[in-house]
Amino acid sequence: MANETESKSTLMHRLRREGRWDAASRFRDVVRRELRAKGLKRAEAREKSWEAMAEQFPPLPESAEQANEVVDEPRIDEAILEKFRHAGPPNLISDVFWVYEHLEDRGVRPGDGPSLGAWTMLCWARRRRNQFIEQLLPRAAALAEETGSETPEDVDPGLPELERYVEEYCRLRSDQTPP
Repeated sequence: MANETESKSTLMHRLRREGRWDAASRFRDVVRRELRAKGLKRAEAREKSWEAMAEQFPPLPESAEQANEVVDEPRIDEAILEKFRHAGPPNLISDVFWVYEHLEDRGVRPGDGPSLGAWTMLCWARRRRNQFIEQLLPRAAALAEETGSETPEDVDPGLPELERYVEEYCRLRSDQTPP
């Protein structure tokens, strides 16, 4: 490849991180087809198409500010820690879905999530949005489907208790006679 410092794997991961993999991949496929039409052997056309892609899609320029940018997220205080201290084990699948639902919600705070891990994952996902959406979210969705673990009780572990309260309330209301 023209850029000997960047392997195919590194190039692919960089382009995915930059959100340009789909366009670069389409470009590479077009170049490979053109080279094959010109009579190049399959392996040679493949290698040259990767080289052309690397040249056409160099790394995006990054300012020093962007490279060192730290997202300023609210800090977790002792009250929030106490809230989750006795909450029981987190449900990682519902944490991933909660993060997905709150990626753009800048009003959400550390104590709003289903677990502290969900908050940490949200902070990470905001910095690595493509990685979250392309890799973690599909895995969680597949795991939820495979295990059937995305039931209402999984999303809200307090739901069965709330349902018991509602049933008890309805039973008590029906036992009362109107005045």
